[in-house]
Amino acid sequence: QRLSELGNKFDKNRDEIARIFVARSEIDLNEIRGRFAKKQYGKQLDKWIEEKSKKSNFGKFLTQILTSIDRHNAMMAKKEKFRKDSAYSQSQSTRSAPTYQPTMSNNASLTAPVIVDHVDDDDATPSTSLNRQHTSSKPKYDDPEMQQEILNNDDKRDESLKVFTAENGGLVKFLEKYLKSKIVEKMWVKLDSSQKGYIGITSFPDLIAFVVILWKVKVHQQKTKSKTKPEMDNKQVRSEIEHIAMWIAKSYVSTDDGVFQLSQDDFQNKFASWCQEYVDVDGALMDF
Repeated sequence: QRLSELGNKFDKNRDEIARIFVARSEIDLNEIRGRFAKKQYGKQLDKWIEEKSKKSNFGKFLTQILTSIDRHNAMMAKKEKFRKDSAYSQSQSTRSAPTYQPTMSNNASLTAPVIVDHVDDDDATPSTSLNRQHTSSKPKYDDPEMQQEILNNDDKRDESLKVFTAENGGLVKFLEKYLKSKIVEKMWVKLDSSQKGYIGITSFPDLIAFVVILWKVKVHQQKTKSKTKPEMDNKQVRSEIEHIAMWIAKSYVSTDDGVFQLSQDDFQNKFASWCQEYVDVDGALMDF
């Protein structure tokens, strides 16, 4: 095999080896790995690279190509499983009662959660809290560098996964039934105050944090069998969902040139499935 021959003078043939890896990475590099292992009596291509390159930066470059293929294949397998299961899950959700079903009697108690950069001492109304938000500091989510920084932050990813897998995935079930509620529609109207028909990337984390807070209040009220509201740092809630916000933006909403325009219809009908897919792939980065 060509790679085995080139390996006899590995350092001298670096350019040719790199050309093979890059050119075949999107075609059949995985098949080459399999054939290589057979020819080399079970020695994996990864191990061969490590030995021949003596753990040099060039060897790390080749290994990263193989790792990216493995990650991509794993992600695609999970996406395929999700697509096959989604139809069944949606049909089941329409038959069974939702885990967190809002009622008309407690909608009023859910109007208190608001998206501000501190915990309110009183029961501020949504309109009052939104006015406060405009005067507070806020991350520049429309900055491409900040978006990529959030996406590359494993701690941010873990925070978002923790939120969306809590209570046995209860948040996603909640979203499937609650995104079309009046209180969410009112929040949308406030975020799209200019009535453009869509919101931008700077408002998207606020919107996600808002529905997360609604869910947290609902869970608290069910556990305590009361209409009290848990104390929450709403700014912290928004920080915890930044990764999923940027992941959804990059995966489904933003155009190739970075324009983010999320319509109310897409949010209400697709957001829950986007969140479920995020959980299914463990927040793994797509091939953007």
